[in-house]
Amino acid sequence: MIEFPIALEIDSVLHDIETQRILQVFESIGAVDFLVLFPFQKISLLKQIIVANFQVNGLYNYRTQECEMSVSRGTHEFGQQFSYQNVYSISSLATNEFAAIQRTAIHELGHHIHNRLRNTQLPFFRRTMQIPRVFSISQYAAKDNLEYFAESFAAFVFCQDQLMHHDQIGYNMIIEALGLLELQIKELL
Repeated sequence: MIEFPIALEIDSVLHDIETQRILQVFESIGAVDFLVLFPFQKISLLKQIIVANFQVNGLYNYRTQECEMSVSRGTHEFGQQFSYQNVYSISSLATNEFAAIQRTAIHELGHHIHNRLRNTQLPFFRRTMQIPRVFSISQYAAKDNLEYFAESFAAFVFCQDQLMHHDQIGYNMIIEALGLLELQIKELL
């Protein structure tokens, strides 16, 4: 299905071609070498994910390194215009459902990268867990420091100028993280 081993297991409710198109975003940003070395244990593309009676777009488990993403999005979950701290998430800035799912994939990759830092750069990881989230780029980034890192990473990929302008701390955190892991991630416009 996919030409590179980004996960030890991929489970999807979508056809192989659709799944591949969504996961190609990892290749588009230059994350394949990282994922070949440190693949997700499992990526699941599900119809929907319900947590505490709420539908969520994605989940990442730091212990198991498994990622789940919902492939069903309501029209209110994408197509938003950027408004500093008023936009719900970076995925809600996508212009369509497909792009929103790809943005969720990048957000979950942000968790996966953060988890790698926890395993190899513990002092840096601990610092990221203490950063005040006052200037968070999105509402979801303000939830907690795990989401702050993942949303900042997604913003770095999809709206780097806004991240740099509105949250210099988050921008510098991602630059430092990528440097520690020797990752060169491309911005997608």
